[in-house]
Amino acid sequence: MSGGAPDPAVVAGLARTDLGGTVVFLVSVGHWPAERETADRALRPRVVTAGGRVPAPALHLLGDDPIAVAAFARYWRPVACEWRPVAVESSRR
Repeated sequence: MSGGAPDPAVVAGLARTDLGGTVVFLVSVGHWPAERETADRALRPRVVTAGGRVPAPALHLLGDDPIAVAAFARYWRPVACEWRPVAVESSRR
């Protein structure tokens, strides 16, 4: 995501992709801090609709920042590594 709006190709891809059982981390490049919540607002619902799980807030970068990416990955690694799909049972009464 860049420039405050999701890439139309990404949006179209999500519409036809099954992300069931997938952990997804959103990344937004540029326009920080003015657009800090755009990735979460614009893409999170589409990823969830496609079956993905988004366990973390979006990572916002001004540009190529390997230190920030490494820190984000290190912090959220336990969430991605320990996540297991859970069967949800519903009972009718």
